[in-house]
Amino acid sequence: LINLQRKSFFNYSFYFYQDTAWITGCDFLPNLKYVVAVTESTVILWDYKSKETKNNGYVIKPMKNCLLCVCTVTMSDNLAKDTILMGDDKGYVYLLTMTNDDFIMKQCKTEKESQFKFLDSESFNILKRKLHDDWVGKIKYISALKRFASCSTDNINSFVLDDIKRLEDNL
Repeated sequence: LINLQRKSFFNYSFYFYQDTAWITGCDFLPNLKYVVAVTESTVILWDYKSKETKNNGYVIKPMKNCLLCVCTVTMSDNLAKDTILMGDDKGYVYLLTMTNDDFIMKQCKTEKESQFKFLDSESFNILKRKLHDDWVGKIKYISALKRFASCSTDNINSFVLDDIKRLEDNL
């Protein structure tokens, strides 16, 4: 008999001191063992295993545009890091690679009554590239193709399927 316990991400209440926001997307970081979620102006990294009610996650803010979707890039080449793709309301796709060192090395601020530690988005090397002229509503990494796909309400470039290196070259 196997007893599997599941925690539902959305059953947990998130309280941002003087800040309320809708969660617009979420995924799981398999190597770092965090749940990642995005809101209009933040990236949330939540330690779902923690039994603590405070300091069990991180918030990366502020993000310049409104984040609408997020997905994890699953590559087996490095078990010490996770890569995140995000899309926003201005047609940008973002690439953020994180390691456990990011949680240790970055300067954290804790706001009173918050369950999260806050990290400045400027301290991360977040790559971004404008691929659409309108909202990026969905983004997905397709490991069989080793490519990402982004979908947009843009009437010219509504679908992009490309290599992650396109985000890195920034041309």
